[in-house]
Amino acid sequence: MPSRRFPNSRLTVSRACFPYSRGFAAAFVSWKTPVIFFTVLLVLTLPRFTPAYSPPATVSFQDIYESSRSAVVNIQGDKVDETEGAWEPGRGAKMYKGMGTGIIIDPRGYIVTNHHVIAEIRKIQVSTLDKKTYTAVLIAKDLETDLALIKITPETPLSVIKIGRASSVRVCDPVLAIGNPYGYDYTGTCGTVSGLGRDVEVDETLVYRNAIQLDVSINPGNSGGPLINAAGEMIGINVAIRQGAVGTAFAMPVDQVVAVAAKLIGEHTAKSIWHGLVVGRLDREFSDESNPTEGLLVLDVEPESPADLAGIEPMDVLLSINESPVASELDFQRAFIGLKSKSELSLDVVREEGGDADGQKKQRHFVFSLANPGYNVAKSNGMGRSRTSLAPGSTLNRADASGKIASQQGNDPVWETLGFQATPLTKEEFQRRYATFLPLYPGGVVVKSLKADSPFMTAGVRVGDVIVGMHTWSIVSQKNLVFMSEQWPDFAHQGSIRIWLLRGNKHFFQDIPVK
Repeated sequence: MPSRRFPNSRLTVSRACFPYSRGFAAAFVSWKTPVIFFTVLLVLTLPRFTPAYSPPATVSFQDIYESSRSAVVNIQGDKVDETEGAWEPGRGAKMYKGMGTGIIIDPRGYIVTNHHVIAEIRKIQVSTLDKKTYTAVLIAKDLETDLALIKITPETPLSVIKIGRASSVRVCDPVLAIGNPYGYDYTGTCGTVSGLGRDVEVDETLVYRNAIQLDVSINPGNSGGPLINAAGEMIGINVAIRQGAVGTAFAMPVDQVVAVAAKLIGEHTAKSIWHGLVVGRLDREFSDESNPTEGLLVLDVEPESPADLAGIEPMDVLLSINESPVASELDFQRAFIGLKSKSELSLDVVREEGGDADGQKKQRHFVFSLANPGYNVAKSNGMGRSRTSLAPGSTLNRADASGKIASQQGNDPVWETLGFQATPLTKEEFQRRYATFLPLYPGGVVVKSLKADSPFMTAGVRVGDVIVGMHTWSIVSQKNLVFMSEQWPDFAHQGSIRIWLLRGNKHFFQDIPVK
C-alpha cells in the first residue's frame, strides 16, 4: 500500500486510510518519536468541548403576530369626499369608506389611533378580533402629533398591547406591522428598521418628528396600527408612507405615542376629578441601588390639592395607585379612569428621609379622596395658598419676573457663578429633538462648555446635555440662567440644588453642590 511522509515529520500516513471511518488513530502507520506519540495521545484523551453559549433560537414573528393581534382593532366609517367634482346634484356630497387601524391601550375600551384615520368620519365603527363591532366615541385628539383617543364599551375586558421603549430600537432590527390595508383586516407584514430620527413633512400643518423609517409594506389602512419588535412589544405606531417610493414607510416612536395618549386620558379624567399630582418618568442616570427601578417621580403637588393635604411631596417616587404598579405616565393616567369625586385613592411611594444618617429611602402609604375639579378652579382664582411649583415643565418664569436681571456687557454671570455656558434651544429645535418630552417640558438650554472645577462638571454634567429645570423653575432662556446665577448664593444653606437634564432619550435629575 503506498504511503506518504508529511514534510518535516517522522510520521508516515497511509493514503488509503483517509476514506475510512475507523477513527483518527487508524491513519497512523508508524511512530518514530516518543514526543509525537505523547502529543497525539493527549489530544485523543481530551474531553469533548461543549460551548457554554448557544445562539438564540430564530424569532418567530408568527407567534408574536398571534399574541399581539387581539390588541389591534379595525376602524372604518363613511367620510365625505372633498375632492373636486365629488358633489352630486340632488344627492349632496359623495361618501367613501374610510379605514384604518387602532391599538387597545386599556382593557375598558380605550384605543389610540391616528387622528387622520377618524377625522370627518360621521360614525366610527370599530371591529375586534372576535368579529364584534362597536360604535366608538372620540374622547380627545392632538392635532400636532396626529393622534386621537377613542373609546368603545366592550362586554368583557379587552387585550392590551404590550408596550416597549423607543430607546431599544436599532437600525436593522426586525419588526412586524399589523393593520387593515385596503380593508384586509389583521394583515401582518414583516421587515426591518431602516433609519431613526426622521422628520417627515406631510403638509403645511403636519410634520412627524423623530420618526422610525421602515422597509415594511405599509398601505392605506395601516395607519394607526402597531409596529412590534422581536420581543412582542409595540415600539411605534405606523403613520405614513412615502408616495412613489417602494419600501419606505414611517412610524411614530412609542414614547411619543404613550406620552400623548397619557395626556389625552388625563384631559379626559380631569373633567370629573382632581388629585393635584404632576409626575414624570423616573429615568435616573445618577442613582444608587436603593432607588426603585419602577415608578414615577412626583414633580409637583398642587397647593391644597387632595394629594397635598394627604402629605405627598415633590420628589416622592410613586410606586402604585390602588395596588396597581405605575411604571409610566400612561399607567398613572389609566389609574384614574372611571373614578369620581370622593373616590378613595391608595398610593405607595418611596421617600428620601432627610433625617436618616444612612440616607436610606423609606416606603410610605397614603390614602385620600379625590376632589371635584371645580375646587381647583376656585383655588386658581385666588382662593387658596400659593406655593412654588417644583415641576420645570410648569413654565414658571421667575427669572423674567424678578426685576433683577443683569445685562452687563463683557461679563457673563452664568460662567462666573455656575461655571458653564449654554445656548437656548428654539421651540422648533426642541420639538424636533425632544418631542417625547414636550408634554412635560416647554424647552431647555444645551450646555456648550464647562469649567474644569465647576460643581456642574464635578457632578457629571456633560457638554451637550440639555438643562430643562433648576430647583423650582423652568430653564428655557439665557435670562433664566442669569436669574439662577443671582440666586445661587441663597442656596448655600441647603447644600445643593436639584437640576433636570435631558441626555439623548433619557430624562433624569442630579443634585449640584452649592458652597
